[in-house]
Amino acid sequence: MILSGRLIPDTETPLDDGRTLPPPVRAKIRLTDGRAVQAIIKRLNPRETAVECFCAELLSLWGLPTAPAALVEDGATLVFASLDTGYPSLKRRFGIDLDMTKPEQARRARAAGELIKQWDEIPTVIAADEAIRNRDRNLGNILWDGATRTYIDHAAALDPGARGINVLAGLMYAVGASEKMERAAVAACFTLAADAIKKATEGMPETWLEFKNEFSDFVSERLPQLANEVISCFPKPHRDLLNS
Repeated sequence: MILSGRLIPDTETPLDDGRTLPPPVRAKIRLTDGRAVQAIIKRLNPRETAVECFCAELLSLWGLPTAPAALVEDGATLVFASLDTGYPSLKRRFGIDLDMTKPEQARRARAAGELIKQWDEIPTVIAADEAIRNRDRNLGNILWDGATRTYIDHAAALDPGARGINVLAGLMYAVGASEKMERAAVAACFTLAADAIKKATEGMPETWLEFKNEFSDFVSERLPQLANEVISCFPKPHRDLLNS
């Protein structure tokens, strides 16, 4: 369910995470039920705002833990808000910093991968990211408090021209879990209910009819071939041509 509310003035504080421009901020919002809650505010263009709302709803309907989404009045503008979980990303948990050397970044990312490969929902996350063509999954948008996980930041999804790799599939390859995870992710493709796609649009504003149709069609058309997409997203060892 997409929540609604309004931004409480003078409550914004900067975040040191994220590559979105303009950068996201933490702020308090007043929901329509009267609650004042902490949220992450992202001032995106209308399509990106709609993508965030749709993907948060769809992944939740597919059983994945996502932060509740809200459309928040900021003066005369509607902005996207993600309710704040209050716990850090894996990137922060593992102290990964762009100022580090590449080998050190890779070492810490592999340590995160050793943790991630134990999580039951990862095959479904990989499959769902392929369904929405999300090429922006990374350790900075997986939140973890030591027990609970939350998957956020989907503004770049639903783009047929998106480039890049499925980072989680690549990470599973790096920690030697690729073969097992690929089989599990293929199986997860068949658990992603098609009727959830339409349901994910139900809380979106009527003025977003064009977005609703576009997003529903995009994901619906990918589901029948999703298993093949998942297989393709996993890196494969180079074959030794002399022994083939």
